[in-house]
Amino acid sequence: MYLKIANKNILAYLWFAIENDANILISGPRFNSKTLFLEALCNFIPEDKSLMSIENFPELTILRKEWKPYVTLQDEKEIKHLLGLRTDYIIYDNMFFGVPFVLHSFGARYNGIISIQTDDSAVERLEELGVHRSLIPNIDIIVTMTIEKSKGKIAKRIKSIHEVLGYDFNNNSILLNKVFYWDRSIDRFLAYRSELIGKLAARNKMSIAAAKQDISKKIQTLESSKEL
Repeated sequence: MYLKIANKNILAYLWFAIENDANILISGPRFNSKTLFLEALCNFIPEDKSLMSIENFPELTILRKEWKPYVTLQDEKEIKHLLGLRTDYIIYDNMFFGVPFVLHSFGARYNGIISIQTDDSAVERLEELGVHRSLIPNIDIIVTMTIEKSKGKIAKRIKSIHEVLGYDFNNNSILLNKVFYWDRSIDRFLAYRSELIGKLAARNKMSIAAAKQDISKKIQTLESSKEL
């Protein structure tokens, strides 16, 4: 399933989250298929939403009508102009400037997915890009990807998925909830209790039971898909 980067439960969870306006951060080192996975997630963005992508090298291929791709060489003036354009959804891929502006705009002007390259923690990398910790809760989900050995073979996997629950001003810390974790010793994804599903359900006037039923249907759809 997408080169075993994820499993159907992870994809159904992220599908539900994207459909219900969650903002996502994807982080990981080079050459671990972040772009491939990002393209896969774009399939879950509702077709009635306009989509804009900004990247510093033309790598993304998104098969949809309402997609406006932009490539920029990290020019500050140009990026500010692009970030001011109207869109429903934004893909901000491996950019070094403008990340704080994007996070400020999440939920207010548009929703989206940010992809960053890092061998360290996503939070530390965001701070290096000028993001204050109090702004990070504008992200709902942090997907950490990895490339390492598992059972004697090189494996590209989602290492973990955490939900961002808030910011503790007293301790200057981000409140996180782990929902998925890859156990490389057995090459299997472990799942934990989600806090975000209930939050998104309430935001969209949906019962938790209805949200879980929707995710179950998405799992069934993914199981029957020939493209996965």
